[in-house]
Amino acid sequence: MKLRTKLGLTAVSLVITVILLVAVVLFIFERQTLIKEKQESRIRDAESLSEIAKESIIISDELVLLNYIKLIKKKPEISYAMFISSLGIVYAHTNFEQMGVEINDEVWNKIYNTNSVAINSWENQNKKVLDISVPVRIQNNIVGYVRLGLLQEVIDKDVLVALNKTRDRILIVAAIALILGLVGSFILAQTMTNPIKKLAQGAAKIGEGKLDTVINVKSKDELGELAKDFNLMAQKLKELDRMKEDFMSSVTHELRSPLTAIKGYINLMLEGRAGEISPRQKEFLTIVSNNTSRLGRFINDILDLAKIEAGMMEIKPELVSLYEPANEIMTLMKSVAEDKKITLISEVPPDAPKLMIDKDRVGQIITNLLSNALKFTPEGGKITLKYIDKGEYVQIGVADTGIGIPKESLGKIFSKFEQVSEHRKKVKGAKGTGLGLSIAKGLTEGHGGKIWVESEVDVGTTFWFTLPKQYVPKDGVRI
Repeated sequence: MKLRTKLGLTAVSLVITVILLVAVVLFIFERQTLIKEKQESRIRDAESLSEIAKESIIISDELVLLNYIKLIKKKPEISYAMFISSLGIVYAHTNFEQMGVEINDEVWNKIYNTNSVAINSWENQNKKVLDISVPVRIQNNIVGYVRLGLLQEVIDKDVLVALNKTRDRILIVAAIALILGLVGSFILAQTMTNPIKKLAQGAAKIGEGKLDTVINVKSKDELGELAKDFNLMAQKLKELDRMKEDFMSSVTHELRSPLTAIKGYINLMLEGRAGEISPRQKEFLTIVSNNTSRLGRFINDILDLAKIEAGMMEIKPELVSLYEPANEIMTLMKSVAEDKKITLISEVPPDAPKLMIDKDRVGQIITNLLSNALKFTPEGGKITLKYIDKGEYVQIGVADTGIGIPKESLGKIFSKFEQVSEHRKKVKGAKGTGLGLSIAKGLTEGHGGKIWVESEVDVGTTFWFTLPKQYVPKDGVRI
């Protein structure tokens, strides 16, 4: 799972959790508030009834109280309303049959002689009732009590209706908050992962040797500081790489002149121009000559690679058939293949169409690939130079029946000085410098083609490269 997805999902989870918690807390708080408001409203109704009862007693007009009780009865949640004297006699009631009756229920036993508002729950005629009683005072003397009975079922229903409306509002707000949270979460994840993605891409490019990579991260946070340090590191690496290339180029140039002189004098000695030499001396001089030639080839490879990396590689395209360089190289390699008892086969047809290529550079590609195949193909093996016409380009392959390359090494096989050490031990003789494939890659790309490898351990390897039929100059290539 990508980091952006992880961050997004984590942020979304937090947003959802917070919204759910807030919604639940708001719902519970709203429920308690509604219940409290309903209760306070009914207490005010009971207090109003108490004031009406007091006024009715003072003016000695019980019709005032009866009319008010009759008005209260119209409310759906009212089960009863009554005024009881301090002696327990009902003087006014929503049920006229109860008037004049001595009250003696469980609530009366609780509120008798109380001096403040009392709230009790009880069952009246199999219905749960919330009873609110308020004492009626005249000149600080309690002359009776008013009682207001509220049907709990109706109260709960009213609260539920109000809560449903509140719930709908909370859900709408939660949905809007969730949408904004989701958008914000993914924007945040995108904002955080984009610089990291750029850093990862930059690291990959530097790993490929593109040391001029610059990461453009403008944020002024830790990621911005990291990108700044990364660019500074890339710049230092580029400077070190340039110093190394300059050093290698200087050293190789300085080595070529004395090496050429050494080889020339050795050849003169071998030809006897410096006097007679013994067979033993001739053997030693031949060894020196062979190693001098090998060192010369190594120096030439370094110089070629330096030119490729510096963008100074020279390509001189001309209209030529691929059969010409292929045939020349196969002829040169024939003796080496015969010594190792390896069968060398070319599938490049004599009537191969002409391409706009640098004959010598393409020959160098094929030579490097064939030399590599000869090193790592055991005796009795076979090497085939394949040819496929793809229309706008041709595809050439060097297939061998050698030791193969492990999958984990395929991605870095074209890096300079790269060698698969655990498999090189299986091959006797010189193993090479690890520059041939890097040079082949640079020359192929210089022609506008591409190169890749297919391999299976202990089965064989095929190096493929393509060449466009019409040469198109590439940046960093001189014609």
